[in-house]
Amino acid sequence: MELSICGRVAYLKGDWTLNRITQKNIHALADSLVQLASSSHNNQEIDCKQITRFDLSGLQFLYTWLQCFRLRGIEPVLINLPDKLQKVAFCLEFQNCH
Repeated sequence: MELSICGRVAYLKGDWTLNRITQKNIHALADSLVQLASSSHNNQEIDCKQITRFDLSGLQFLYTWLQCFRLRGIEPVLINLPDKLQKVAFCLEFQNCH
C-alpha cells in the first residue's frame, strides 16, 4: 500500500488489503491530506491504476480518505481504476470515478 504525489495527482499503488493497512500508511494518507489540501484546486485526481489488490477493509479505508477530502472542500476524482475496482466502486456508489 503506497501513495505518491506528483503535482496535482495522487498515485495509489500496491496491495490495499487489511494486511497492508499499517499505522505508517495511515499517517502517510493523513499527511497527504494536508499536502494536497494546501493547493488552491477544488478537485483532486486520485490515480488508482497501480492498485494490485484490494479487499473490503482497503475500500473502507479509501472511502474514508476520500470523505476527508470532501470535508476540506476538495472533490476527489478517482481515475484509471482497474476493472474489478471500477465495478466495486460503481456498486458502492463511489462518486466521481472515471
